[in-house]
Amino acid sequence: MWKIASVSDMQMFVGIIISGIISACLTGLVLKLAKKRGVLPIVRVRDTHKTPLPRIGGVAIFGAFLITVLIFRFIDPPAVAGFGFPFAVLGFSIDKRLLALLTGGLVLVLAMLYDDLRGLKAYQKLLTQVVVALIVIVGGIGVSYINNPFGGPEWRLDGWQIPISLGSAVYHLVVLADVLVVLWLVLLMNVLNFSDGIDGLAGSIGVISLGVLAILSSRVPVLQESTALIARIGVGAVLGFLLWNLPPARIFMGDSGSMFLGFLIGVLAIIAGAKLATTLVVLAIPILDALFVVCVRIIKNQNPFTTADQSHLHHKFLQVGLSVRQTLTLLVSFSLLFGLAALQNDGLAKARAFIVAIIVVAMTMVSVQLLIQSKKRKQI
Repeated sequence: MWKIASVSDMQMFVGIIISGIISACLTGLVLKLAKKRGVLPIVRVRDTHKTPLPRIGGVAIFGAFLITVLIFRFIDPPAVAGFGFPFAVLGFSIDKRLLALLTGGLVLVLAMLYDDLRGLKAYQKLLTQVVVALIVIVGGIGVSYINNPFGGPEWRLDGWQIPISLGSAVYHLVVLADVLVVLWLVLLMNVLNFSDGIDGLAGSIGVISLGVLAILSSRVPVLQESTALIARIGVGAVLGFLLWNLPPARIFMGDSGSMFLGFLIGVLAIIAGAKLATTLVVLAIPILDALFVVCVRIIKNQNPFTTADQSHLHHKFLQVGLSVRQTLTLLVSFSLLFGLAALQNDGLAKARAFIVAIIVVAMTMVSVQLLIQSKKRKQI
């Protein structure tokens, strides 16, 4: 059973405001320091901006998120302790799941900050993603079952368990559930990273996703107010950053920001009653776009994760003549529509929404590609 903390609407609102203000200030500070120290990476082939801009804004997003969570932890402990897994480390009492979320986020952000500044190889990024997913699993965050969208019995994932002795403690490796968590978090971290291709896109999609999870976490039967508060703190942290990242962007979140955003969404989706299907619908456009690009690169015998090109949907919109603002508005509108569809409690309705998303993405991809080819023929 979940231990329910009493978190008022005012606390939820304050969480957004505090994290938003801290994020906006930290982002401005990071931007100033990056310019002062010359941390301005060269413009890459896949980039849509013309002049070098800092790509370390993720530090500000995570910093604002962490600081705001700790503020609530010390000022109003029950507000962020409603997961029901009390834990003490070095004399400091904190919820075990919350500790796993913060620890995994910190490891991920530090590793990807190094990537933003110095560069990591693809396998090193993947290894980092797997490590933070394992931190989450050790923290007790997992999926024991998945609801059947067709109304039948739920699909259990906790049948195959392997006991592992660690001193006097015995930990059970829940094979299917733990593998699913790793694959799920790796997927979302990469999807949000892929979507960070134009000003404000990854952040806007992240706000919609976290907003939907916050709303669902506040509803019956989930009713996890602490989860809702954490999601809203994430919303505020991203909104504060977006003040500097909307077109024309002055700073980008980089891998440290986009992967942390995917990590946060993925973890909260699991905690909020395994809302994986809900999250799939909200992120249907970027997920399908990422899968399409990966498949095309594999067909072309290219590395799907290291190839630098402009093959994503947002790049295609720019190639047919849409501006960055128009492209952002269009894609965010799609995400918002699917976010509203994801708020439906009916599992079958969510399945239908995802099928619609597949059709929409496929038709859009084909239409845009035909427009690009027509434009090229006219230029010839």
